[in-house]
Amino acid sequence: MFKKILIANRGEIALRVIRACHELNIKTVAIYSSADELSLHVKFADEAVCIGPPSSKDSYLNIPRIIAAGEITNADAIHPGYGFLSESAEFSKICSENGFQFIGPDPKMIESMGDKATAKKTMKSAGVPVIPGGDGVLSSPVEAKEIAKEMGYPIMLKATAGGGGRGMRLVNNENETVESSTEDSNQVRTPRGTDSREATQHNASWENPSNLPSPQPQEGWVFRYIRTSLLGNADNPNVSKKFREGWIPCKAEDHPELHVQMMDYKSEWADKGHIEIGGQLLCKMPAEKAKARDEHFRNMAQTQMESVDNVYFKDQDSRMATKQVFEIG
Repeated sequence: MFKKILIANRGEIALRVIRACHELNIKTVAIYSSADELSLHVKFADEAVCIGPPSSKDSYLNIPRIIAAGEITNADAIHPGYGFLSESAEFSKICSENGFQFIGPDPKMIESMGDKATAKKTMKSAGVPVIPGGDGVLSSPVEAKEIAKEMGYPIMLKATAGGGGRGMRLVNNENETVESSTEDSNQVRTPRGTDSREATQHNASWENPSNLPSPQPQEGWVFRYIRTSLLGNADNPNVSKKFREGWIPCKAEDHPELHVQMMDYKSEWADKGHIEIGGQLLCKMPAEKAKARDEHFRNMAQTQMESVDNVYFKDQDSRMATKQVFEIG
């Protein structure tokens, strides 16, 4: 049985692994980018290490940083979750080379099932029945038409990599344009967490995710909602933590502009005259103190990232196994 598992993922995926580990009394290590500092998987893991900036290629897809995080926390194994590096044969191999048990298939298995063309070839060689179709990746629309004529229409064109239905095209008869369908199928789905996907999200205009009413701005103060309940239960540890940081509950009488919007909400804090809506308590903090708090957490994240970087010397191969182990106090 493992004593400590590092989870090379984030969000709801990481939370599922954390819950399973807690049920088995296994310690967990969460990794996170600087953008995910307040994510739930960071809160619920036994340890958490910031491994890089928001871009996935510099954090959740950065193999040397993940291995380094495992080294400095003395993890026994690495669980990739799904998405990100879970289907990377290289990652599985590097984990083994650096003394970590990769919780997933070995590199050869991943390679043999890594894309649809190779997977089909693997299944055929093992005697597993497969659906009719081409024996490999199509070289051109002409080849696609020849195979389709032999099989009979309709046919389905699929991208060899990716998933989620991206790149699939139905061709009902030979009069439909196979060329454009083949071209579309060659557009492989963007992997989960890549920069192009993030760019789409980051370029969108910001909206309050919970649509909670915002108070009128006040000079010298910063406002935010803090979580008071989780899964229907009071989250007193989170409330206490935020109060220790310096957040002050806002009085309803000080914000009459929100009165109409919170009339229908009944809760413990609302009954005390504070503004709580849907398990979120409106709080405030002096702007200077909030600035100092943010700077503290930025410095802490930077220190963790530097610790990860220090495991690997910059003038050496970043993927070489290291005998150095660093403890984070």
